[in-house]
Amino acid sequence: WWAKRRDEKGWTRPEDIPPEERNYRSAMVLADEMKDAPCVVLALALPPGWANSVIPAAQNLMLAARALGIGSLPTTLHPHVMERFYALFGIPKEVSFHFSIPLGYPRGQFGPNVRRPTAETTFFQGWGAPPPWA
Repeated sequence: WWAKRRDEKGWTRPEDIPPEERNYRSAMVLADEMKDAPCVVLALALPPGWANSVIPAAQNLMLAARALGIGSLPTTLHPHVMERFYALFGIPKEVSFHFSIPLGYPRGQFGPNVRRPTAETTFFQGWGAPPPWA
C-alpha cells in the first residue's frame, strides 16, 4: 500500500496524508494491520459460473463470525498485485479472486446491531403492506 501511495502521491508515513484525503487513512490502517489478522479467508471461485456463490458464502461467513464476536471485513486486492498473489498461493489462472476477508477479535466492543423493524422493510403482497409475521 505504501509503495503505491509513495509513487502516486509522495506519501511515506501517516502524517503525510492530508485531512481532505481522510478516506486513505482507513485504507492505510487496514493495509498496515491486515498482516496481524489471525485468519484471512480468500474467497475464490472455480469455473464455470461458481462466482454467483461467492458473495452469499462470504456474507454468511461474516454473519456467523459476528454472531461469535469475531470481526470481519471484505477487502479486495489492487490489480497491480494480482499476479504476485496468484503466484504466492499457486492459484490456477482460471480461478477468480473475489474477496480477502480478515477475521479476528476486535480491540473494542462491537457497536449495537441496530436494524429497522421488519414491518418497515419487508412487504407482503403489495408495497407498504407489512407481512403478517412482522
